[in-house]
Amino acid sequence: MGWVRHELKAVRDEWISPQVFEALFSDLVGQDGFSIGVVDVLPNSRGVVRLKSRDPTDVPLIDPQYFEDPADIKRLLKGIRAAQRIGAMASLRGFGSKPVIRQHPSCSDFPFNSDAYWECYIRHNARPASNFGGTCRMGSPSTNSTVVDTSLRLLGLQGIRVVDASIMPTPVSASPMAATVMIAEKAAVMMTQPSNAKSDH
Repeated sequence: MGWVRHELKAVRDEWISPQVFEALFSDLVGQDGFSIGVVDVLPNSRGVVRLKSRDPTDVPLIDPQYFEDPADIKRLLKGIRAAQRIGAMASLRGFGSKPVIRQHPSCSDFPFNSDAYWECYIRHNARPASNFGGTCRMGSPSTNSTVVDTSLRLLGLQGIRVVDASIMPTPVSASPMAATVMIAEKAAVMMTQPSNAKSDH
């Protein structure tokens, strides 16, 4: 991914504080370069959504619980080390490639490039990909975590189905758009079949 002026500005505006942007990226604006993004597409950590009250107009309480499982940090750290090896390849050095060495202001207590430093960096700088799902997971009615059955019907209530990415028991390792369209197509077929349509009433 190339660095261009508007991309770095977008990074600053959307997910990083002005102070951190100034320390890490400010002198790179307008320069040529590339970056390697490390993504944990199948994290072990799971968030929680709870009702704030019995009032349906109250917004829910959402706790994503990022990095609740230490394995997620270790996986991202392995990704950073792999990115460093790629960046150090001779084929890239031939273009003048060299690492940008910047100390994250919140991680100054750790030696730069140590595992402890990168764990601190991950905890301060990681951001979600905004593709959330699994809050109304499909499964067996005998399982406590199940919200909808295999026909997408909400357990405990009649006449309601859930048809979106929230029913996925496990998130997909890419954008959920295609999988969500597939879920919707399948739901449309199920709801138009006489036997299934009748069971919704």
